Amino acid sequence: MKKTQLLWRSGRLILTLGAAIMLTLAACSGKSAQEQIAEKALEKATGHKADVDLQQGKVTVKTGDGQSEISFGQEGSWPKDLPADVPAFAQGKIKGVTRSTQGGKQSWNVVLEAIETGSLQNYGKKLEAAGWKSLSTISTAEGGMIQATKGKLLIMAMFNEKEKSGGISISTQD
Repeated sequence: MKKTQLLWRSGRLILTLGAAIMLTLAACSGKSAQEQIAEKALEKATGHKADVDLQQGKVTVKTGDGQSEISFGQEGSWPKDLPADVPAFAQGKIKGVTRSTQGGKQSWNVVLEAIETGSLQNYGKKLEAAGWKSLSTISTAEGGMIQATKGKLLIMAMFNEKEKSGGISISTQD
């Protein structure tokens, strides 16, 4: 009986020490367990070192190729870091934003909800007034798409007015 109790106590002691060591290592690295798990998963998937920083509804991933940031779960505002030539979209709510820098090129994706009827045509007019050159426009009964360029910028706006959702993608090109 004493031998069993001694083994039981030793096992609990080993588990407690193991947990304490893991918590100490995590605390020393300044990373949460979620950040560490996400980093390992991304490193395995991409083959590159990843640095994940979770804070206030944002995920930032840094790899050898560049950096990406995703904002989620919050109603947002029009990204302030977009080039000034990109007209703000104001006929709906911003659900989330992603940013990416890869090889010196930047891209932004703005996810929209609660968009108003006529958003596609109105945003097309804003782009035209700001000097954008239309590459293509597709209109359907439920929404459509606009693709345009200005200098080294490319924009694609897609709206589904029936579902009151959409997205705008902006990227720099060579």
